[in-house]
Amino acid sequence: PAPLTLATPVLADPDDAQDYRPWTAALPPPGATPDLVPILTEGTVAFAGADGVLDPEGPGSSPRITLQPDESPAEAVDQFLTLAAHGLHLREVLSGATGRSLTGTAPITMTLDRRASAGACGEVGEPAPFDPDHGVAPCDQLWLTLTNTGGKTQDVSVLYFSAAYEVQPIWPAGNMSNRLAPGESARVGLQIEAGSTAGLEEIWVLAVPVDPDGPRVDLTRLAAPEMTRAYAGASDEMTLWLEDRMDPEAASRGFTLKPAPLSMIRQLVRLTSGSE
Repeated sequence: PAPLTLATPVLADPDDAQDYRPWTAALPPPGATPDLVPILTEGTVAFAGADGVLDPEGPGSSPRITLQPDESPAEAVDQFLTLAAHGLHLREVLSGATGRSLTGTAPITMTLDRRASAGACGEVGEPAPFDPDHGVAPCDQLWLTLTNTGGKTQDVSVLYFSAAYEVQPIWPAGNMSNRLAPGESARVGLQIEAGSTAGLEEIWVLAVPVDPDGPRVDLTRLAAPEMTRAYAGASDEMTLWLEDRMDPEAASRGFTLKPAPLSMIRQLVRLTSGSE
């Protein structure tokens, strides 16, 4: 992905006397059509959307850079913008690449249960239907039941798009099979990290129709920028499928090369600072 374009940094509080010069020096020059607006606040940099609204989902909901030990502001800004550019670009590409079957229905259905945290991470209550309006809190668990309701075998991958624009792989993990035959279901769990701040996040469920005897398509590899860059030198079946899927000219080269449709379910997850 091309680097993100930033707006001119904005000082959140005009009376803030902290020295932000190391941060402003680390930020790239502003552009004409910014993707994000850097906001100088609380001694660090927060990133708002193009509308420039700080913390739209409550205090701390705009991602902020936290310096790690022995890390410079320049290094921290570079790492954040690399992950953010990858995540935002990937969301755009996948949303544009998704299609539906000829019947007009998605081949995968999803139901969600929430197990609210009962204290520390790992201690949760009984499962209850997930209500997006109520949100989830740190240490809550979300359980997805994915069912292949279509007529073709599907390889299914689950990714998580954080409020800090980072893409995280969820399922499959390790050597677990992610192939669902027609009528088959799989149950996938994830836990909201301890210390997570309020914000909007997303679950992405990606399904690809495959030959039951064909190679497995695991799209969790898209989560890491370095893995995505590695596709250019790879030659496996999944890479060839992905290159065609993301190539706008693929459909014009002939029906035999047109990639199989990709289905995508996007579920918004509203993080709160505590249980509701």
